[in-house]
Amino acid sequence: MDKTIKCSPVIVLANWYQFAPAERASRTRVESRMLLWCRLGRGRLRINGEQMVFLPGDWALLPWHHQIEYEADGEHPFLVGGIHLIPSHDERVPVRFHAVHRTDDADVDLPGRRDRRIRGLDGILRRRFHARGDPLQMLAHYVVECFQRSMPTRPLMTHLAHILMDELVRAVLSRPADELQPSPTMQRLRDFVEANLDRSLSIEDLARSADCGEATVFREFRRHVRLSPCRWIAQQRARRAAILLRTTTLSVKEIGRRVGFVDALHFSRRFKREMGASPRVYRLSKLVL
Repeated sequence: MDKTIKCSPVIVLANWYQFAPAERASRTRVESRMLLWCRLGRGRLRINGEQMVFLPGDWALLPWHHQIEYEADGEHPFLVGGIHLIPSHDERVPVRFHAVHRTDDADVDLPGRRDRRIRGLDGILRRRFHARGDPLQMLAHYVVECFQRSMPTRPLMTHLAHILMDELVRAVLSRPADELQPSPTMQRLRDFVEANLDRSLSIEDLARSADCGEATVFREFRRHVRLSPCRWIAQQRARRAAILLRTTTLSVKEIGRRVGFVDALHFSRRFKREMGASPRVYRLSKLVL
């Protein structure tokens, strides 16, 4: 390519996708670099043949021309966010705000789009967001909001693409990969909590479920989610309730009971603290928080 041709990065698609229980989906040829993250629920991914569990707070940056298979959990299907980034787009060519997902897509090999090497962002990268306030997480949510609230524009999506690439590099260099994959102990703790959100859970219960000491429980949560066990469990209760509010007609009282709250008022207060809106407002406005 002529070195005098000006190219710039641009975001061509950003959205949320709520999977149904046990839903499977596959994409055979994704012509973008994709930032994918799990907001709620859980499931599995297979990326270029590499399988991984995908849990709330996990994110992955996927390479150009990747293949991906999604498998949502049968009981707690994941809600995922995705941002499709074109690292180098010919500035003479109009941007089409569409991401190619399959080999039979009419837009395969769109002119003007190509990958480029970005130092630190090679291959399949997987990390976890920090606790609430993570800059990359807030940026990712903002990009989706910008894309969904109005027709995207090239200047804005180019500007956000530059910021996103800088933030990704910073996140990758500051967080070692070995913090990402949950330890066997942490996985047992997570599985136990998700299976028992309808009842009161003590630190002693958690320790017994993972066959470890209470000090180990606190250490595992600090390492993997950077939250106390109680704070993390509160988040999981709210996220489970959010899924039920979006996908069922159960009463608020019944949903509260299913996530461990006998008192509906207490449930409403705790849900609003975690999600920013009361259960009724959340359901009526169909917020994606």
